[in-house]
Amino acid sequence: MKTLKLLLALFMLVGLGACSDDDDGGNGTAEANRIVGEWKMQSMSIDGEAVPISDCEAQSRVIFKTNGNLTSTDFFEEIDSEECISEVTNESWQYRGNNVYRFSDGTDTYDVEVLFSNNNNRFSITEIDDDFGTFTVVWVRV
Repeated sequence: MKTLKLLLALFMLVGLGACSDDDDGGNGTAEANRIVGEWKMQSMSIDGEAVPISDCEAQSRVIFKTNGNLTSTDFFEEIDSEECISEVTNESWQYRGNNVYRFSDGTDTYDVEVLFSNNNNRFSITEIDDDFGTFTVVWVRV
């Protein structure tokens, strides 16, 4: 895996179809706002095996705002030139309760379980992909 695109697709764009019209759990609660702030990727593994993150990819950041918006600045290496380039995307987030956050990019909406540790200064997301295996991505507060 050379680019962060696959990782960010896992974190932000993997559609998890299990969406419903349940109560949002309250974005204003302390539990919901654990995710508010700036985060950088610390590590990634596939099927339990560590996947190296390049210096370029390590510059990627996600900023969750209290108003329910998020900005993701993704850095990745261009395949042909290996030049480090960035791409900014904007989405919205909503806390659903029980560690589940709902993300929407304006087209797709999906729910993701986010597990916090280290006094809420670290979170991980684990997903199973039929083609690529079990991904775990760990983010730390900047």
